[in-house]
Amino acid sequence: MELRIAPNGRPAFNSFRVQLQSEPVSCCPGKWSHHLAVVAADGRFRVDNVRSGDYRISITDLPEGFYLKDARLSERDVFNAPLRPS
Repeated sequence: MELRIAPNGRPAFNSFRVQLQSEPVSCCPGKWSHHLAVVAADGRFRVDNVRSGDYRISITDLPEGFYLKDARLSERDVFNAPLRPS
């Protein structure tokens, strides 16, 4: 992993990856899917071709000492509750 540093001395957003992992599907035990998106330098990211269902969000490639504190889609908490893409 290459850690990019922003001008303010903090890791740059585009060092990270956003991962969506599906919740178990009741019809198909053991069936999971996950999607990985690269975060742009301005912090935006896009995940395409996500099937309907419940997903958990996580951040990968964070440097030591950093963690995901909160994740929101508009006002909805998607860190502590499943994300349901429409």
